[in-house]
Amino acid sequence: MKLLTNAACGLAATFALPPLMNVAFAADARVNVIEEVVVNARKREENLQTTPVAVTATTEKGLELKQILNVSDIQRTAPNLGISSGATAGSKFVFVSLRGQQNLQSGVGNDPAVGIYVDGVYMARPSTGVMDLNDVQRVEVLRGPQGTLFGRNTIGGAVSIITNEPTDKLEGKVSVDIGQYQTKDISGVINVPISNDLDVRVSGHHKSHIGYGENRTLNQDAADLDHDDFVRFGARYQINDDWNAKFSADWNEIEDKGVLNGLAAWNDTTGLLGANGISLDPYLHTGSDWYKSYGSAKTDVDKKYTPSDMVRSSGFSLKFNGDLGWSDFSSITAWRTSSSKSYQDLDATPIDILQVYSTFDSQAFSQELQLSGSWDALSWTGGLFYFRELGQETSEAQSFGFLGTGFFENFSDVENVSYAAFLQTYYQFTDKVRGVAGFRYTKDERNAVLHHTNVVNDPSTCNVAIPDGGAFPPCNQTLKADFEYPAWVLGLDYQMTDEIFLYAKTSGASMAGGWNLRTGAEPAFNPQDVVDVEFGVKADWLDGRLRTNLAAFHMWQSDIQRNVSTVVNNRTTQYVRNSGDSQIDGVEFEGTALPWDGMELTATLGWMHGTYDSGTYTEEQAVPTVTTPTPGCTPIAGGAYTCAVDRSGEKLLQLPEFTYSLGATQSWPLDIGTLRVHLDYSFIDDQTFFQQTASQYQSAATKAAFAKSNQLGRLDGYGLVNGNVTLDMEKPGVTLTLWARNLTDKKYVQMNFADLYTSLGTSIDYVGEPRIVGLTASYRFQ
Repeated sequence: MKLLTNAACGLAATFALPPLMNVAFAADARVNVIEEVVVNARKREENLQTTPVAVTATTEKGLELKQILNVSDIQRTAPNLGISSGATAGSKFVFVSLRGQQNLQSGVGNDPAVGIYVDGVYMARPSTGVMDLNDVQRVEVLRGPQGTLFGRNTIGGAVSIITNEPTDKLEGKVSVDIGQYQTKDISGVINVPISNDLDVRVSGHHKSHIGYGENRTLNQDAADLDHDDFVRFGARYQINDDWNAKFSADWNEIEDKGVLNGLAAWNDTTGLLGANGISLDPYLHTGSDWYKSYGSAKTDVDKKYTPSDMVRSSGFSLKFNGDLGWSDFSSITAWRTSSSKSYQDLDATPIDILQVYSTFDSQAFSQELQLSGSWDALSWTGGLFYFRELGQETSEAQSFGFLGTGFFENFSDVENVSYAAFLQTYYQFTDKVRGVAGFRYTKDERNAVLHHTNVVNDPSTCNVAIPDGGAFPPCNQTLKADFEYPAWVLGLDYQMTDEIFLYAKTSGASMAGGWNLRTGAEPAFNPQDVVDVEFGVKADWLDGRLRTNLAAFHMWQSDIQRNVSTVVNNRTTQYVRNSGDSQIDGVEFEGTALPWDGMELTATLGWMHGTYDSGTYTEEQAVPTVTTPTPGCTPIAGGAYTCAVDRSGEKLLQLPEFTYSLGATQSWPLDIGTLRVHLDYSFIDDQTFFQQTASQYQSAATKAAFAKSNQLGRLDGYGLVNGNVTLDMEKPGVTLTLWARNLTDKKYVQMNFADLYTSLGTSIDYVGEPRIVGLTASYRFQ
């Protein structure tokens, strides 16, 4: 692998190939223009440059070139997009933030702020968002609320993944990757026309690698990939000239030995560590031990817990498309299941301070019926949507296990049901001016049964021990809530010239309300609502060799859903609560240029600034003592007080000020095919994952601990360089690629967990991947 590493470090030098080398190149290189991209952002095929939505579309070729291997990598393609993986729920969960809209809670009782769709089917859980992008035609990142056509949980936007459909050609491809850390990736796809009316397509892959890091306590890998196995089957049947049916089924399983997390800081806030002669200094996460972890395994009664993650997902969809004469008809019926298990040592040390084992299961059925058509200058898309999800969530956690405390368990059943009707209309006022108006009405039913050792927020009830057999005591609490909310859009667009397109729109959408499921959690939280205004300009210049797309927006958020991690009755828990209102301003730029034949330059830039509305985010905070009665404080048991705290001055979570990327690809035509060299750089600015405000009546020591936790909850920005050199030989259809990810071997943290620094006394980092270099050989036939 040393040879591969040295070769990868010299990728940039290949851009300087001297003109004398062109004797080996074909003499008839043609002049290029930027290719036309067709998107489905409004559930109808449209040219990207005349679609009044801020969309980043990456084609199959672009995904391969930029090494966009999975959903997490999509972060590098679009402005104002952040995707974090590796969290308390497990290494394979992804949390998407777009235009500052995010949700860092992984439970089945709440939902994400950015929807992920595969061929129009909604992926409800963050564990199913980790999917690899295998045999994908394109990925569309739709920025801004998409509630009218895509529904709830798209207040920040949507990520739409469109896979390759079966075709009437016999074709296929086989690829083999090898790389550092014993990376192995074998993938393949075959497309077979069975008859004049029936085509099938099968794709799949197997991936594995040893750990990027080491768990020194257990002497085992960390951040490994034991296996990632995936298969998809697709069939397309042409019923007659007007009707067709498409069937798709997939299965995916991923297993590893757990995340690579490190202890960022600690303090003996409880005094328990010092009282037992324990120091955590030897386990601190430093530059010299960047890829080392010290998390431990745990045994509870007859159960053995070892750091590990498992995610399994599967599903199918059946689509019917047809022409009714007066309208086009579409039906999508889908069934999705997902299951995950994860054990983490959340202090990343051999000392048992906090260990958590969690499972999440989901079975979801959805049905969408859609009509679309036109009459004179009016066109429309409308339909009905139904969704029903049955979910189960369990967690087993131990706080301060070094004192001999046992595990406590939570178990909850969830039913999430949603109904919606929508209509979006378009009117062509003139040849150049068009308007859009859309409305969606959604009703949600959120039902849960909590099987806990006590009723939420009342430890005196059903306070019984869990028997050794592991059965939960009969302490069931049934919770029911209904929510109703609209989504809408109004807009105008103007085709100023053949090359310049302008649009303005305003829209509103909601993220669903739900239940908190864990012991000590608060009751139901309300939907988070968003309203925005957006202006955009899309333009092509210089005879199609330069493209610039610009969007600017202002967004109002209300009833923000914010994740809270805390300790209640000596038990660690997480829950979601509504936490104030805010406003966000942002600008987005995307550019593509072809400065000379064979060279393509790309750039994206995103800027955001957001603040809470003054006085909208407050809480009651426990203060051990207040010497004199003070306005805003109420006495409680034990001589303590609860005091009102205004938290409106805190930073919005997962809101980087800047994101940007730069890319360059030089291609040279050869007699045997094409030689291509690509480099790209992507940067995401500092982000806040946790912040809290201390009451003015807290002690100096407590205020200092709050300030330190806020510092730890701020994630430093980082930039990554990726590159590859590809020789694409048309005959015999062989492609060879030398690739490198994180070419400069940047040490970075992709997510952190500082939420419990002021309670349990630890803060941990989730470490990003090191430099990885490898080779890919692929063979395609048709």
